[in-house]
Amino acid sequence: LAYLCFGIFWRLRSEKELLANFRFQFIYAEMAESNVATDTQQQSMQLYEKNIHPLNVKPCNKKGMYVLYWVQASPRVKFNVALELACQKANEHQVPVLACYVMHTGKLDNFPPETERRCAFMLDGLRDLEKQLKKERNIDLVVLYGECEILIAKLAENCCELIVDAGYMRYQNKWYDEVKNKIECKFTKVETNVVVPVELVSQKEEFAAHTIRRKIWKYAKQYLIEPECIMVIANNKPLISDNLPIIDLSQSDDIILAKLNVDMTVKKVANIHGGYSEAVKLLENFVSKKLPDYDKLRNIPGLDGQSGLSPYINFGHISTVEIILQVNKSTANKSVKDAFVEQLLVRRELSMNFVHYNSENYDSLKCLPKWATDTLILQAVAKRDYIYTSEQLEKGETHDHYWNACQLELVYEGRMHGYMRMYWGKKVLEWTANVNIAYNWLMQMNDKYELDGRDPNGFAGVAWVFGKHDRAHSRRRIFGTLRYMNSSGLERKYKSHLKDYVKRCYELAGRACPWSTVESSTPVTKKRKVE
Repeated sequence: LAYLCFGIFWRLRSEKELLANFRFQFIYAEMAESNVATDTQQQSMQLYEKNIHPLNVKPCNKKGMYVLYWVQASPRVKFNVALELACQKANEHQVPVLACYVMHTGKLDNFPPETERRCAFMLDGLRDLEKQLKKERNIDLVVLYGECEILIAKLAENCCELIVDAGYMRYQNKWYDEVKNKIECKFTKVETNVVVPVELVSQKEEFAAHTIRRKIWKYAKQYLIEPECIMVIANNKPLISDNLPIIDLSQSDDIILAKLNVDMTVKKVANIHGGYSEAVKLLENFVSKKLPDYDKLRNIPGLDGQSGLSPYINFGHISTVEIILQVNKSTANKSVKDAFVEQLLVRRELSMNFVHYNSENYDSLKCLPKWATDTLILQAVAKRDYIYTSEQLEKGETHDHYWNACQLELVYEGRMHGYMRMYWGKKVLEWTANVNIAYNWLMQMNDKYELDGRDPNGFAGVAWVFGKHDRAHSRRRIFGTLRYMNSSGLERKYKSHLKDYVKRCYELAGRACPWSTVESSTPVTKKRKVE
């Protein structure tokens, strides 16, 4: 019996050792596999070395419970280098990722208050992001409201390190500086809202598209790829304080917007919804139906020949890299694809270059080249045939029905046809008392109504009216050597389409369509002598 008991004991002891050994080997294999995966992930991120910019020299917090991904300029899952870096770092630290977006309630630079229109579009995108992050990456998104820099610094207290998707505007850089001074962990920004990192393209502000085009294409092809998807290994849920001002995205827009400082007079556009899913639908429709005739139709008012993706790019809901890759896959003629990519890649990244290197003056007339400033000074006392008040212009009450149509499209749909936007801006310069009034009014309208406003493209677009990224032309009254546009030029190019465009835009405002000539008897303010 003693021998029998000893045999059973020895067998159980051996099995226990075998089991422990097996468990050790399993854990060791899992750790080794994790290390191999991390090494592979690091290699996959090497391409984006120039996208990644350390903002401080502080070490990672070894006691941190998560990697904090500060979602700002690129609230999307696909084609997001900042998200992939956050996932890679989380695997190195063996912690989860916490994604955070803050709806800032304070004043931003010279922007007017946020509007219902823009916030509703933004909320659509955040709901889409929350769903996709959870479904595709098992990552939680927390949306807060309040002072952005304070809330991010609070969340960073318990993170290993902080990663933000980079913006280029002045208020964003101010946020980064303030957060950097408040936190004790490593802080990194990642350029993922451009194709090629801005400083890799050029070390200075570029004069125009023709001076930056070659520099962009020198690097663009190596960046026109989809980043590797990096899954987070840790699956525990990050714990955050219950005292934070959290927005529940399952609530209605009205409930959420009541918590924010929002201009509710600028209503959301009923048939336009934000988010990556909506952007992809638009992209697919554009590539299959509109792209083949893009070069012929894009400048014709009323034909809807453009992609309609501008607001989604503005809010970061879709990457320009993804758009270009889909366009290049299409069977459309190369010349058509090149025309579209020129606008999306070269013109857009020129605006990023402008804002980055002219950070103090991108929203003022000080940003203009010397030749444009000089010609505007010479024309400062030129007489105007019409001078309208800001209120008349905002309501679209001028003598020019084409211009009124542009303004009504902006006010009621949050967008404006690309070619007509140029005409719209040039006429404001002609119909206001001086160049400063014209510039400030255009900036206010762009930032108040446009779904694609308040971004580098918007600043560059308004500045273009006054000569930025352009060249000198024949001298004219009021304009000097700035590029000139008039209604006769519109009619010469697009006369057969203009009436339909005007009719549609007037109907948006519930106005009767003016079927007569462009000139009308709309009263104007008394002409004033410009001092």
